[in-house]
Amino acid sequence: MRRYIQIAIASVLLLLGWGCGGSGNPYNGFWTGTWTESTPAQNGTLTLNIVGNVVAGSITNATLSYSGSVTGTVDSSGNLSITCSLSSNGTQEYTSTVTGVVTALNGTMTASSLSEQRVPGSTYTMSVSLTD
Repeated sequence: MRRYIQIAIASVLLLLGWGCGGSGNPYNGFWTGTWTESTPAQNGTLTLNIVGNVVAGSITNATLSYSGSVTGTVDSSGNLSITCSLSSNGTQEYTSTVTGVVTALNGTMTASSLSEQRVPGSTYTMSVSLTD
């Protein structure tokens, strides 16, 4: 009986800790919107689900007809680091790492200078506008 009580208490504390861990992050929630790059000229959509500091979602590149998945982190200060894996017709095309600082205000998440690196030595700047 004592063992069951210990397991129950540990489970409750784990759930409370999990819930509290994400409550301080203003980016928690489901976000969807667009992204653009000016050089090379590309654009697409981005969907993110943020729980605590964990980011998961999907991305499309409308210019090149690619789509893929997004994983990463964002902290309560807006420091974002995501990995985007894109493919075309089921063939892996490229993986990019996007880092930078985002801001959230009145249900809109924006970034005007996220740095995207597709291959070592080549960095692109992208703009993002998402709403929750």
